[in-house]
Amino acid sequence: MVPQKRVTYRRGRLFEKGLVSWVESTEHRRVRNVALTPGGKDLIAPAFRKHSAQMRKVFSELSADGLRCLEMALKKIGRGLEPPHPYVYCTKHARRSIPVTAANIDSF
Repeated sequence: MVPQKRVTYRRGRLFEKGLVSWVESTEHRRVRNVALTPGGKDLIAPAFRKHSAQMRKVFSELSADGLRCLEMALKKIGRGLEPPHPYVYCTKHARRSIPVTAANIDSF
C-alpha cells in the first residue's frame, strides 16, 4: 500500500507530465476521479501488453482447472482486502481498484 500523501504527490506529478487528468467528484468533496490521458495511454499500453504476455507465459503451465482454482483462491484473498466503501482515495483506508485488462485498456 502506498501512503495517501504519496498517492497525492504521484498523481500531481503525473498530471504535470500530462499523463493523467482528474475531475472533482460531485458525490464526495474529497474524491477526485483520475483517468489516463491519451499520452498516458500511449505510455502505459506497451508496458501493459508486455506484462500481460509475460503473465500468460508464466501461467501457461497451469491447466484450465488449475487456473480456476488459482482464480478462486486469489478472489477469496482479495475479498479480505476490499475497501469499506467504493470511493477512490477518499481517505487513507478507502480505495477502489478497477482491474485493467487487455480488453479494456483503451477505455481508461
